[in-house]
Amino acid sequence: LAVLILWDIPVSRLLAQWSTRYTPSMRPTWDTKILRRIAWLGLPLAVTTTLNSLTGSVPRYFVAYELGDGDLGIFVALFYITIAGSMVIGALSDPSSPRLARLYAAGDSAGFRRLMVRLLAVALAIALCAFAMAYMAGGVILRILYNAQYAKHTETFLWLMAAAAPLYLANVLGVGVTAMRWFRA
Repeated sequence: LAVLILWDIPVSRLLAQWSTRYTPSMRPTWDTKILRRIAWLGLPLAVTTTLNSLTGSVPRYFVAYELGDGDLGIFVALFYITIAGSMVIGALSDPSSPRLARLYAAGDSAGFRRLMVRLLAVALAIALCAFAMAYMAGGVILRILYNAQYAKHTETFLWLMAAAAPLYLANVLGVGVTAMRWFRA
C-alpha cells in the first residue's frame, strides 16, 4: 500500500502529464477487428491454461468424493512430488525456447528437431528415473519426505510417477509449440 501511495500514484500522474504534452491521447481505441484477432490469438493459451488448471484439481475432486478428505491429503502430497519434477523439466526446457525459436525462424528444421528430441529424451529420462526410484524405493522415499502413514501408499505413488511421464513430455512439447508460434491465428 505504501508503494502505491508513495510511488505508483505520483509516477502515474507525471506520466499522464507527460503523455498529454507529447502524445495525442492515452485513451484506448476499441477496434473490434483487432480485439477479435487478439482474442483468437489468445484462445489456445486460454484453453491450455484451463486444462493445466483442471489437471491438478479434477483428480482431487474424485479422490475426495470416493475416498474422503484424509486420503485426499495423502494424494495431494504424493501428487506434488510430480509437480517438483515438472519444475525441473521446466527449468531445463524453458531456457531452450529462444534457441528453438531462432532455429525455427531460420528454417533450420533439422536443428529444431534435434534440439526437441534432446529435450524430450532428457524429460523421458527424468521420468523413467523418477519411476524407477518410486518402484525400487517408493516406501523409503515417502517415509523420508513425509512419514510411515504415507509410505503405505506406495502403489498410488508409483501410479502418479507413471502418470508424470506424459506430463513432463507435454511440458517440453509446449515449449516447442511456443517457440514455433503455432498458436498464432
